[in-house]
Amino acid sequence: IIRKKYNLRKVMIIHVVQPGDTIFTIADYYGKDVYELIKENDLTDYGLVVGETISIVYPTQRYLVQYGDTLEGIAENFNISTMELLRNNPSLIEEVLDPGSSIIISYEEEKTSEISTFGYVFPYVDIKIIEKSLPFLTYITISRYSFTFGGRILDIQDEDIIQLAKKYLTVPVMTVSSIGVDLQLVHNILNDDDLQNDFIDQILNIVQRKGYEAVNIDFFYILPIDRQQFVNFISSLSLRFKNLGLKLFVTITVTTFEMESGRLLSGYDYSALGKIADNIIIASYTNGAQTFCIPELFIPYSSVQRIFQELMIQIPREKIILEFSIIGYYVRLPFIQGESTAYSISNDNAGRLASQVKAEVHYDPVNLLSYFTYVDSYEYVVVYNDERKAAQYALFIQLYGIGGVAIWNLTFFPRRTWLMINTLFDIKKIE
Repeated sequence: IIRKKYNLRKVMIIHVVQPGDTIFTIADYYGKDVYELIKENDLTDYGLVVGETISIVYPTQRYLVQYGDTLEGIAENFNISTMELLRNNPSLIEEVLDPGSSIIISYEEEKTSEISTFGYVFPYVDIKIIEKSLPFLTYITISRYSFTFGGRILDIQDEDIIQLAKKYLTVPVMTVSSIGVDLQLVHNILNDDDLQNDFIDQILNIVQRKGYEAVNIDFFYILPIDRQQFVNFISSLSLRFKNLGLKLFVTITVTTFEMESGRLLSGYDYSALGKIADNIIIASYTNGAQTFCIPELFIPYSSVQRIFQELMIQIPREKIILEFSIIGYYVRLPFIQGESTAYSISNDNAGRLASQVKAEVHYDPVNLLSYFTYVDSYEYVVVYNDERKAAQYALFIQLYGIGGVAIWNLTFFPRRTWLMINTLFDIKKIE
C-alpha cells in the first residue's frame, strides 16, 4: 500500500488515506490501537475514503484509573493541571472516571510555546457541545451583541455560557459587532460624544451585570474618514476598562480584496490599535452562508501569508490572534453568480459526508483546501479545511511567535483541531 503522511514536529503525523487503506491497516502501520485511533479522529464508523486525513499522535505517559481516583487527585500526582488532563482526555467531560480504564497524562515532545485560544460560540448552541471545548479555550467570545440605529445594544441570552466558562477557567468575552448594522450608525457613534459615551455605558452595564471579564469590538468595516475616531473610541474604552481590570480585544476583518491584492484598506490604523488593545483578532468575512461562492476559500495561501506578514509589521506579533475556520461550504452545481447559495458545513461533517457518498477527497496544495464532488439528483461540490491547512497555520504561529488562534465557530466539538493544538502548544489559562 502506498501511503502519504505529513510530519508535524514528530508529535503528530497527518496520514492521507490511500487506495486499499483501512482503519485497521493504518493502526497497524503506525503501531496504534485501532479503537484509540477511531476515538482520536472522531470517526463514526470504519469507512474511510481516499484522500481524507487521519491524525496520528503518540501518548508517552498513561495512567490506569484506580478506585477512589478523582481528576484533581490524578492531576496533582502528575504535576499537571486539571484542565490539561481534560484536554488530553476530552471524553472525561461527559464520562465518569472508570476504574481500570487508561487515561493519557502526556504526549511526545515538549510543547513549542504558550498561546491564547479564542472560540466563537452562539447562544443557541447546545451547552454540552460548548462545554467540551472549554478546557481548550483561554477566551470564549459569545457572538454577538448588535445595536439599533438609536445606539441601543440588543440583549442576548448568554448567562449560562458565562457561568460555565468560568468553571473551566475560560474568560467570557462580550462581543459587540457591527455586522448587519448600517455604516451610518457606526459613523454616528464614532463622531457623537454623547452617543458614544452612552454606548460605552451600556457595554459596561452588561459586563458588570452578567460577569463578563473582557470585551471584543468587532466593527467589521470602518470608513476611512473615521480612522482616527475609531482609534479614539478604542482608547476611551481602554481607559475605562483598565480601571475595572477588564481586557479589550479588537477584531480586524480582512476582506477578499485585501487578501487577493496584498493591500490593506484604510479604515483601520493597525499600528495604533495594536498599541492599545490587549489582542488583535485577524478575521475574514466568510461567516455564514451567502448567495455567492465564498472567494476567500480559493485564495492562495501565499496571498494570505503576505497579508499576515504586512500586519506583523504594524501589530506586535504576540498580540495577533489568527482566525481559523472549521466551517466549509457546499454548493449545488451549476454555480450561478448572485443566485446560487453556499451552505455551511463543518469540516468534520464534510469528511463524514464524503464517506457516506463514497467520494474521493482531493487536496489543493496552493489554496490548502480539501474538496470533493458528489451526485444526489443534482451535482454538488464541497470545499473545507482539513488538518493539512490547520498544520500550516500552526507552523506559521510557531515560526513567527504569533499570540494565538481563534476558532470559527464552535457549533460542534472539533476534536481533531483541538488534538493538534493541544499536542503542539501549551494553552494559556488565566486564573
